[in-house]
Amino acid sequence: MAPAEPDEGSTIVETTRPVRMHSPGLATLLGRRRPRGLLRRIDWWTGQICSLECVFALFLYSNELKTIVPFPFPIDETVIFGGLCIPMMAYIATREGLYLRGLAPVATAFVFIAWCIASTGWTVAHKYVYKDIAYLLTFTMLSLVVGGMVIANRRERTVRFFYFALAIALFMALVGLYIQFKTGNFRRWGQLDGGSGRIYLAFGHTVVNGAGIAFCIALFARVGTVRQALGTLAFAICSYFLLIGGGRGPFLGAALAALVAMFTRPPTIRNGRLELPYATVAALALFAAAGAFIAYLFVSGNLTETLGRLTQLQTEAEQATTINGINRWDLWKAAYHLWLSAPWVGNGLSSFPVLYNGTDSDLLHPHDIFLQMLCEMGLVGFVLFLIFMWVSGRHGSYARLRRDPLMVCAVLFVITSAMSALFGRDLVGARKFFFAISLLALRPPPSARQAVEDEREEDGESRQVQVQDRAAGRGRPAATASALPQAGPIA
Repeated sequence: MAPAEPDEGSTIVETTRPVRMHSPGLATLLGRRRPRGLLRRIDWWTGQICSLECVFALFLYSNELKTIVPFPFPIDETVIFGGLCIPMMAYIATREGLYLRGLAPVATAFVFIAWCIASTGWTVAHKYVYKDIAYLLTFTMLSLVVGGMVIANRRERTVRFFYFALAIALFMALVGLYIQFKTGNFRRWGQLDGGSGRIYLAFGHTVVNGAGIAFCIALFARVGTVRQALGTLAFAICSYFLLIGGGRGPFLGAALAALVAMFTRPPTIRNGRLELPYATVAALALFAAAGAFIAYLFVSGNLTETLGRLTQLQTEAEQATTINGINRWDLWKAAYHLWLSAPWVGNGLSSFPVLYNGTDSDLLHPHDIFLQMLCEMGLVGFVLFLIFMWVSGRHGSYARLRRDPLMVCAVLFVITSAMSALFGRDLVGARKFFFAISLLALRPPPSARQAVEDEREEDGESRQVQVQDRAAGRGRPAATASALPQAGPIA
């Protein structure tokens, strides 16, 4: 990922990259010895692919991936990947214990879900309400527990998850660009999936997550390194797909995420000079180039699908909502007025489609989970959700963002995931947004002494013994953690 800023009182730089994991198979064959050569590479890749973060990323993006990947499973792939996460999560919990910082967001989210279930006592919907309860108690709760109490507990797990999310986003972006060049209109190709025409949103809401992660890599990596070049290339690929993919929300989400990331590294005045980080200068130059390119497209009239749809907002606001065309302005106004009819406790879970046009359907919703909360759960449910957001988001202070790039990446993941929650998904299908919020309980960067202890625990005591032997041979005491602030980065 990117080198994290040091913690308070320390100049130790944390290298946040996927740690070397040992696969159970090679551990059985080799015992306590570490594999070497090709076996070491195989061991590393096996450990990454068989990790909880890989399986959970497939669970989180399974509905998006199945639009282009035919999973050979007899049942729904989301159920399979989610079921695999449970024993892996239980095994990790028995080894590492409960993460108390992540327990509070999970508990407050469960209180909100309990209120959603309680609202079924006065809802007018009956056909899909039990399925919605099952989704909230299984998929949503699984996302919360994995995000807040497992992945957020270890920074290397968070980095590993972000890498897998970026890999999935790049895969879908490249497939989308191939379809664009093959057919000439990616969004029109998405309308051939049986009439839904929403494949472009599945692509866009996935690719925008990768755009935020790639921008963090490009912004916080060392200037001129291969990692920064690859991060910039990944961000350019994701951004170009969002420009031609047709999804307005994902495109705006990528721009907003990049701006937020740059604001965490503002210019500083030191010794009478204005200091601006090189990465911020490069990001500003990239923004200027992108703005100039978009301005050229507007002036020349060669608008992409996304830019063309942005210019049609006023026209679409005057259209009526039909089966084949949804006017979000109409749905938002309807959800607001329905909330006014029951402002405190709401109209009950899944009640919006019944109250809106009399159809008990799971396809019609306000396309904004906050308006849906007000309409269906009232102010009580809305306040409970805000408490959940505050309990988890209070860890992402501006001071923390300035010294912890990994937390910046988590905040950008929340922003990019919010695009689907604000413009596309309903409350039951917003498990990625719940997961992103719970991920803000990310463990802070380690202190200098803790970093040394973790390194010794991973590498064994042999390295410490060698240092002490050399120091004893020179007649001097061995170096301790107190000397490490001048020792430089820990790789």
